[in-house]
Amino acid sequence: MERIQLANRSWFDGDKAITFTELSYYDNGEDLLSINTREIGKHEELYLTKSKSWVLCYWTEGEVSASYKKITKKEAKRWLSLNNHEIKPYSWINN
Repeated sequence: MERIQLANRSWFDGDKAITFTELSYYDNGEDLLSINTREIGKHEELYLTKSKSWVLCYWTEGEVSASYKKITKKEAKRWLSLNNHEIKPYSWINN
């Protein structure tokens, strides 16, 4: 079990969550940046927990730890769409 702690001190099991990685990048003319952050070295990942909660992970390259926070279904849908993940398998996200 990979116990991942959220900013509010609750936690989820990372081994039982579905992980969505960044699939889209923004070209600023010099670098390819995360489409989510548009900052050099900053990235995000999205988790769908076993209890169907959405958790956003964000980190900076070179730092030891990442931060995790719960987000709404609407925010998750936007993140998935922005990163070219198919939303159809998660049609319940609109409920």
